[in-house]
Amino acid sequence: MDKIELKEQTGFFNTKNGDIFGHLILDGSKTTLKLRHDKFFHIDEEELLLGELHDLTKVTLVKCLGNSGSYFQNQKKSYLCNLFPHYVLLGDQHIDVGKESITELSFVIEHIDSIFYDTN
Repeated sequence: MDKIELKEQTGFFNTKNGDIFGHLILDGSKTTLKLRHDKFFHIDEEELLLGELHDLTKVTLVKCLGNSGSYFQNQKKSYLCNLFPHYVLLGDQHIDVGKESITELSFVIEHIDSIFYDTN
């Protein structure tokens, strides 16, 4: 993958409670995965969470912290969980964090001139 343009996208994420619909918001240290399901589920911490976005991008979320809740609307109950991952990996396949599987890493820095000022 080249430059990642993704900011918000939905998909399904595999939890101990099965596949659950989620809304992934990429926003640096405020990155959040919002999960919603009509059946009760609870996630406090998750070392590794795998998902697939609707554009078929594979997502690996590492070291997630969460909080759960529920709400009623039109006499239907829905369960929510907000997860805050330490790391988000996007690509054509999931990453097994227990194996040495990354051979190359690239990233894009916007406004590089504000970090490396060069007068030449």
